[in-house]
Amino acid sequence: MLINYRDSIVGYFFYFYIFTLSFIVGKVSFESNFNTSYSVICLVVFLIFFYGKDFFSSIFSYNNKYIFFLILVFSISSFLTPLDFFKSMIGLFKIYSIVLFGFVSYFLIGRNIVDIYKVFFCISMSGVVHVLIVLWMWFTLPDPKNYDWVSGLYFSNNIRNFADYMSISFFCSFVLMIRSDEKIFKFLFGFISFFILACIFWSGSRTAYIGVFFGLLFVFYYFSSFKLYVQTSLIIIFSVLSSFLFLTNHSSLGFFRAYYKLQGSVNEISSGRLAVYKDVLEYYSYYPIFGYGGEAVKQLSIYGRAQAHNNILQILIEYGVVGLIFVFILSFKFFIDFYHCKKNNIEIFSITIIVNIVFASFFNGGFYYAIILILMCLFFGGFYAAKNIKSF
Repeated sequence: MLINYRDSIVGYFFYFYIFTLSFIVGKVSFESNFNTSYSVICLVVFLIFFYGKDFFSSIFSYNNKYIFFLILVFSISSFLTPLDFFKSMIGLFKIYSIVLFGFVSYFLIGRNIVDIYKVFFCISMSGVVHVLIVLWMWFTLPDPKNYDWVSGLYFSNNIRNFADYMSISFFCSFVLMIRSDEKIFKFLFGFISFFILACIFWSGSRTAYIGVFFGLLFVFYYFSSFKLYVQTSLIIIFSVLSSFLFLTNHSSLGFFRAYYKLQGSVNEISSGRLAVYKDVLEYYSYYPIFGYGGEAVKQLSIYGRAQAHNNILQILIEYGVVGLIFVFILSFKFFIDFYHCKKNNIEIFSITIIVNIVFASFFNGGFYYAIILILMCLFFGGFYAAKNIKSF
C-alpha cells in the first residue's frame, strides 16, 4: 500500500529533512559534519526502500564518470593519509554523503517528486526560525549586549558559519519574492528576506556580505528591472538600519565591524587568515600530490582552526593538486553546461545560491562544513534536473 503513495511520502519527508537539516549542527564542527553526513545516509536508505533500482540507475551513468573519478582521487588521498586514519575516513565519509545528496536531489527534482520552490520555502522558513531563536535569546538573556554571540549560538559552532547558512536562507526567500506574481506573496517573501538579511548584517560576517553581494549581482544580470532594484535597495537599507537596534559590546559583531577591521595590519584585517594560508601552503608543499586526506587542517592543528578559510586551499591540503584538478574539471564541465542551457528560472535561482556559497567560501569554511556542501550539491542537482540532462 505504501508504494501507491511513495512519491508523496518521500517528497514530504525530504521537505521535512531540508527544514530540519540546519538544526543538526552543533558546537563541535567535526561531530556536526559526522552527524549531518550520517543523516544523509539515512535519507538515502529511506529513498532506496522506495526507488532502489531506479535510483541506482540514475547514479551509475556514464555521464557521471568525472564525479566517480573525483571520488576515487579523494578516496586515494584519504587512504594514503599520513595523519589519523579514522579521522581521514570521517572526512571521506562526508564527501560520499554530500555527493549522494546531490544525486538524491537530482533524482527527486527530476522526477517531480520534489518541487524545488518548496525546497526554497523550507530553507527560508528554517532561516526565519533561526532568527526567531536569536531574538528569543536576546530578550531572555540577562545581559545580551555582553553575551558571546560569536560562539554562543545554539545551532552553530561560530556565528560566521551561521551567517553562511543564513545567506542561503536569504536567497531562497529572495528568489521566491522574484517569482511571486501575487502582491501578498511578494510582500511576504520580501519581508522574510529583510528579516533574515538584518540578522546577517547584525552578525558582522564579512564573508557573508561578500557572498550576498555577488549573488545579488548574478540575479541582477538576469533579472534587470528597475522595480527589482528598488525593492532590493529597500530591503538592504532597512536590514542595515534594523541591525542597529541590536548593537552589542562585542567587537566582532555588527555592520560596522567591516569598517573597524580595515584598521591594523594585513593579517589583522584578514582576522588571522593570512597566517593560516601561509601555514596551509607550507604543509601542502610536503604532500602536494594527494594531500593529507580529510580533516587535515584540524589534525595538523593550524592555529587551532578546523578548516583553511579558503575553498581552494581546503581542497589542496586535503586532496592535493590531483584532487583540485578534478574539481576544476567538474567546474569547467558545469560552466559549459550553464553556457548552453536555456537559463530558466530554476537554473538561474539555483546558480545564484551556488555563486553565493562559492564566493563566501573563498574566505570562509564553506568547503569544509557538511551542511553548506550538502546545500550546494542540492542546488547543483536542482540545476541539472531543470536542465533535464542525465548528469549530476
